[in-house]
Amino acid sequence: MTPAQEMAEVRALAGAGLGQKLVEVLKHTSTVDGWPGTMPTGWIFTSKPTRHGDRLTVIIARDASTNLYHSHLYRFDVRQADGSMGKVDLPAHLNKHPNLTAHRAHIYPSGKTGGILCLSERTLGGMPDIKTSVLQCAKWADGIGLVVRGKTFPYRQ
Repeated sequence: MTPAQEMAEVRALAGAGLGQKLVEVLKHTSTVDGWPGTMPTGWIFTSKPTRHGDRLTVIIARDASTNLYHSHLYRFDVRQADGSMGKVDLPAHLNKHPNLTAHRAHIYPSGKTGGILCLSERTLGGMPDIKTSVLQCAKWADGIGLVVRGKTFPYRQ
């Protein structure tokens, strides 16, 4: 997919009702604060609050070798009982819960970032386009919100 095709897809998503419902921020970026310089760049996506009031921010980057888009965890902010927002270190959260595996939470560790979201059943992982990545990220954010509250991830990919 060319940069122009990506931009057209993002514009179409921004104008769609579902995109307006799910997307707080979706913009192209070549630098991200706190992001290792060796990590891929692409589209920074922040979800609108989930049903729990949580927000997910990921970097959606195209893997040139597979032409699939992968969503790299940047931060997950959880609405606390008092209404404040707090960042959750999801990989550390997973390590504290012996029955909560990366597979069950649909997040796989990455040595360079907090993790890569598992959004598909494909062997190579990744999504075919940005729109599908955004939709699956929003669904994942809702599901992981339940996980950090002690419930089971509700969606099967």
